[in-house]
Amino acid sequence: ANQAVMNITNILENNTLNLYAKWQIIPYNITYTLNGGTQANPKTTYTVEDSFTLVNPTKTGYTFKGWSGTGLTGNTNTSVTITKGSTGNRSYTANWTVNTYKIKFNANGGSGTMSDLSMTYGTAKNLTSNSYTRLGYDFIGWNTKADGSGTTYTNGQSVNNLTTTNGATFNLYAIWKTAPGWINMKVGATGQQNILGARFSEDKMPEKIYINGDEQGTTSKSYNITRENSEVQLYYGSAILIDMNNMFFGCSSLTELDLSGMNTSNVVDMSGMFHGCSGLTELDLSGMDTSNVSSMIRMFYGCSSLTTIYVSSSFVTEEDVFSYDMFSGCYNLKGGAGTTYNSSYVDKTYARIDKPGTPGYFTDVNEK
Repeated sequence: ANQAVMNITNILENNTLNLYAKWQIIPYNITYTLNGGTQANPKTTYTVEDSFTLVNPTKTGYTFKGWSGTGLTGNTNTSVTITKGSTGNRSYTANWTVNTYKIKFNANGGSGTMSDLSMTYGTAKNLTSNSYTRLGYDFIGWNTKADGSGTTYTNGQSVNNLTTTNGATFNLYAIWKTAPGWINMKVGATGQQNILGARFSEDKMPEKIYINGDEQGTTSKSYNITRENSEVQLYYGSAILIDMNNMFFGCSSLTELDLSGMNTSNVVDMSGMFHGCSGLTELDLSGMDTSNVSSMIRMFYGCSSLTTIYVSSSFVTEEDVFSYDMFSGCYNLKGGAGTTYNSSYVDKTYARIDKPGTPGYFTDVNEK
């Protein structure tokens, strides 16, 4: 501009000098205040020739409310476009709404009611204390999966940020353990069932018997099951059992059996205990103490569907234990290391945890 010129006769055309304006495009800056959010590849400069829409940011646990800033009204502008022909530096601020969610407490076999717990992301709260109850069981905590294989939370535990999704429902399931003095089981078929065993003697009779939560008399050994997969519960209280022989003899309709609530440290006879329980596919005997047992004759005889028996180190078989036909007919039984049923080994020989080089029919409960 204002440049002095001379000696231009050599570039004149027809005694006329043509001059053309030269333009340099002006860049303008865009600044962002994201308030804890992040933005993918934000555009930080633009020119009058550009046209584009701002990239909206994200923030964990928050919902983007909108932009406020240059040329905008309010703070709920979720789509901001800078049109071609726009000029000037610009600044924009991201605005957020904190996410909320609720925790749902599932009884998971228990009874009672519990309200959902409202949560705000970033704010800790104590879990509502459990108010569910379940006959024959003790509450031991919450879990994110009904079978207890997920994340565990204690009763009343302080929790925070269980989910980042706005409006989500976070499910927790009550986890139950058989209470001391109880035996919990399921009977698969309907009809008249000999649930206590054909030879269930008076010294093995429980204090109380329940079918689907309804108390029964304790004088009968057969009960009418009117619903498939009925829950049957036996309550022994603080009774000390010494004799468990033939306790579940012939209970072919049993599909589940939990003995973890029973103290077996004084039991001396377990012969025929599960004889003929052909409906069982799995047994967890990890809480069973067999240190005083002297007879395991036909203990699992005829358990033809049984595939897995979980035990701990407290399941022992002394040298003088009587054990012939202990596993006879357990055709599908398999140890934790892969040992399969062998009709040549049906006594206590394989009554141990299966390990490489030491075959057995049991599986370590820690592998469950």
